[in-house]
Amino acid sequence: MNEMILPVTQDPWRAIARYLAVNAFPLDLPYPVKFERRCAAILQDWPRTFAQCWPDRAATMPIKPDVMSDKELEQLMRNLSDGLRQAGLAGKMVFAALKQAVGEIVNLPGDGRFSVNRICNSVVDESNFADPHDLEHAIWRPRRPVFHIVAATAGLAYRLTTQPPLPQEDNTGPDPARSLDAYLFCNPHELLELVAYSEFYADLMTKSPVLGRYYHDRMVLRVI
Repeated sequence: MNEMILPVTQDPWRAIARYLAVNAFPLDLPYPVKFERRCAAILQDWPRTFAQCWPDRAATMPIKPDVMSDKELEQLMRNLSDGLRQAGLAGKMVFAALKQAVGEIVNLPGDGRFSVNRICNSVVDESNFADPHDLEHAIWRPRRPVFHIVAATAGLAYRLTTQPPLPQEDNTGPDPARSLDAYLFCNPHELLELVAYSEFYADLMTKSPVLGRYYHDRMVLRVI
């Protein structure tokens, strides 16, 4: 079992960057220096976005030192967007396993026992993969330590895509009611709810034959 500290009280922006990176870059978790550099780069980018899109909120975000060139940062933010999209798919798959664990009927493509392959098959059309085995290796397996976290993130993403749109004064940047990272940076208090949901889903994992084996290797989010 590993631990990720989220300094919500001391530095909520860094806490959000770490939460986003846990979802988007799970393969970097064993490499703290690389992982923290990605987090620092996210914090390098977001004050610029705030200053351009929400000038009235820009002063709430401290400017962080640059850790990447503009070209590297542009690539990193594309990777973040792709990684969060993959985390959303992983979260949907985890939800299928959690529903099955509590006795709900889950309709999956194919026949036979409830399996990871059938879960992957259920979302393969929403991914960039043609083969569910490729999806399993690229999206499902890397996120085994953070299954409970991506489930919490997927729940928030679902709420953002189904709630009525909020009025926008301009359309110059990401809609904070639709973009997960924008929403969290605009609403840092939501991070505490996400952590609570992740703990709830971690407990449910113990009831799942598909997820339970990963419970003791899970990443624990500790808020300070």
